[in-house]
Amino acid sequence: DEYILMMEAKKEVLKYFKNAYENKDKSFGNGRFVRQFFESVKIAISILFSFPHYSAITLAFCQIL
Repeated sequence: DEYILMMEAKKEVLKYFKNAYENKDKSFGNGRFVRQFFESVKIAISILFSFPHYSAITLAFCQIL
């Protein structure tokens, strides 16, 4: 899969990851966290594209989380 993020979205994703890392507990797993994040993004995108009137969509970071 390939994702293209606008600069503002990149900044928000990086802040989200940084915050999660800085507030981690002993059970935190970097790889698992990132994988679950992108799985959530893929689910959100597939739901939005299941509506026939969407041919092109710009997702805001807050819509995914």
